Amino acid sequence: MLQKQACPLLTVSSHSRLDFVDWLRVACAIVVFLFHVAHIFDIDPEGSVKNDETSMAWSVIEFFTYQWMMPALFVLAGIGAGFSLRARGDGRYLKDRFHRLLVPCMAGTLIFIPWNGYMSALNHGTFHGSFWNYVPTHFQGISAALKLPQNQYTPSALFVISWHLWFLSYLFLFSALTLPLFRHLERAKDRRILLHAGGLTEKPWGLLAMSLPLGLIKLTLDARFPSHTDWSETLVWFTLFIYGWMFAADARFLQAIENQRSRWLAAGCVCFATMALANEFGYLRRWLDHPGYTWDYELYQILATLNTWAWVLSVIGFGRRWLNFRNAILEYASEAALPFYILHQPAVLTIGFVAVQLKLGIPAKSLIITLSAFIATILWYEALVRRTPVMRALFGLRPRIQRP
Repeated sequence: MLQKQACPLLTVSSHSRLDFVDWLRVACAIVVFLFHVAHIFDIDPEGSVKNDETSMAWSVIEFFTYQWMMPALFVLAGIGAGFSLRARGDGRYLKDRFHRLLVPCMAGTLIFIPWNGYMSALNHGTFHGSFWNYVPTHFQGISAALKLPQNQYTPSALFVISWHLWFLSYLFLFSALTLPLFRHLERAKDRRILLHAGGLTEKPWGLLAMSLPLGLIKLTLDARFPSHTDWSETLVWFTLFIYGWMFAADARFLQAIENQRSRWLAAGCVCFATMALANEFGYLRRWLDHPGYTWDYELYQILATLNTWAWVLSVIGFGRRWLNFRNAILEYASEAALPFYILHQPAVLTIGFVAVQLKLGIPAKSLIITLSAFIATILWYEALVRRTPVMRALFGLRPRIQRP
């Protein structure tokens, strides 16, 4: 019976039903852009460029998006990896990942990240002088940061080196590390694992059960590795990347997520409202500032896991329901998404460095930075990247197709 079900249950959704993945990638790139604008005005003093006056509203928006933004991107990347593997052999798949992920990460790290550091150093008053005089200081600072105990033998080193481009290096590593697993699960005799996993979606608690590995990682590792991009977050993202591949391998997952989208949205609202209530009573700040293996902190990890999983599923579910169409906007935006992600941070920090010195309120500064940085990023993409073969290669884009 199991073998008879293997073929129909592992039918991959048609490409026409996966246009929503491209739409969500574009939407997430814009959310990341707004997240970095918010970081200028939030209450975190360690932002790259900071405004003297902070905004609780921007801080709440940033905290909310942080809960699901990157997790959703890793799930979407896993879905993309599933389809890329079906179209390529192992060597061609890794070569494609290298050119589309690692090359732009390395190029951006050398070209743009020193400028980001320069803007940050000027804003915080830790350096005075020209950019070219700052460049050696930038790399010396990275070398010193990599020697700190919290950055040794941890994936956080990639964040220290590449700033916002750490995401690309993560995707390349995840793609390489999961390749043997994915090929193993694709073999006919091993598909029963996927069949059983896909069968979870037929249970009312099936998708909820998939949050258990995420919660286990958070419960055991987050108190020990609470920092951004440290082992706890990295293993959660790695698991979500695998989940994305599973969603591409068995159509029942995405169908169940679409069917249950409203209940997961409601669950996400309840979870985030609970976090807001905890913040009002002073618990949330204590959990974030003082992680530890205490009963209340572990309870927070369960709440945070459910919150993340609920929002990821609701975003994917509503995206699949309403964004399964393609038009000229998506054709342009889906190709521009990766260069936009690489270029937006230098634009935000450069314009932000100037804007925070203006004698204006936070709403006016936010509007100036958002509009100016968005336009500047698109113009840089159009003028420097889109039409130049060498730049397209450095930004992970395929050669342009010359249409008659």
